[in-house]
Amino acid sequence: MIFGTRNDSRFEFKLGNHIISICKEFKYLGIVFSKNRSFYNAIKNNVAQSRKAMNLLYKRIRNLNLPIDLQVKLFDHTIVPILLYGCEIWGYQNTHIIENVQNEFLRNILRLRKSTPIYTLQAELGRRPLQTNIKSRMIGYWISIINGKSTKLTRLLYNILYNEHELGNYDFKWIKYIKDILISVGKVNLFYTDPIHNHRALKLSIKQTLVDLHIQEWRTKLNSSSKGKCYLAFKTDICMEKYLTRLPKRYYLTLCKFRTANHKLPIETGRWEGVPLNERKCPHCNIDIGDEFHFIFKCTLFNAERHMYLKPYFHRRPNMLKFKELLSTNNLNTLINVAKFVDVIMKSFG
Repeated sequence: MIFGTRNDSRFEFKLGNHIISICKEFKYLGIVFSKNRSFYNAIKNNVAQSRKAMNLLYKRIRNLNLPIDLQVKLFDHTIVPILLYGCEIWGYQNTHIIENVQNEFLRNILRLRKSTPIYTLQAELGRRPLQTNIKSRMIGYWISIINGKSTKLTRLLYNILYNEHELGNYDFKWIKYIKDILISVGKVNLFYTDPIHNHRALKLSIKQTLVDLHIQEWRTKLNSSSKGKCYLAFKTDICMEKYLTRLPKRYYLTLCKFRTANHKLPIETGRWEGVPLNERKCPHCNIDIGDEFHFIFKCTLFNAERHMYLKPYFHRRPNMLKFKELLSTNNLNTLINVAKFVDVIMKSFG
């Protein structure tokens, strides 16, 4: 394989009298290397292998009727290692198709629409983008290189790349990405430090900072979206919701759909049709906006069910604090009743 050249025909290599063919791709230790120096095909190969493993995982989930938290744990231990294999060297590439695999799995186990925002999908299950893991692993690999022996081949190659990059002769993507990560976590000074002491504590610190940055980005996305603001009314942090592990499957799926706007209430159907927010009225009352809060606490169509499933405390003088309390409760009986009430509401809208 000749990296970077377009015309391979001008070269010929022989082993004795045998002509060695020049290839465009070569798999070495499970990673696909391409002559154009892109690792996109390596990422595609990881995705293809992970999808095969994921089909097996789906079968186990169905046959064993596994709880949701165990499904996610199995994904982390069987699928993520395949997806992120070798990410220490290709992590600077666009990893959109890697993220798609995780999001597809989360949608599948919760039976949510493809249009479900990623920020609600991942937050409900306490997930974060795999890019956070990739960046953390890249930094770990970088630290192991610069703390390694000065005679080691990886260290010698790194020194060449580093010097050329700093001189401005070449823009090496891997080196630049490492520097960008350090800038994002406020530790760019480490890029010029050699060697790095207390590297274990440092790696943990950088990983936590990357997680904190994701949480900030998550809140920003929620605040900039009308759908996100409603979700933020009862969801305050990124963690697996307890109702997912405490309720029977039919109940937690219903409640999850309601919480993530996988329903056909006017607030959501109006969004599909481009109706202004203030015109997405409840078709029964035609006064208030037909959102989740209205149908749980106010709509007269569900008065009987409201009194049946909710304690008087909730439907007397309703407010957003009670809305948050109701959807965040850990009381099993309350959770079951909320799921039953939500099911009635959603079925009335098809």
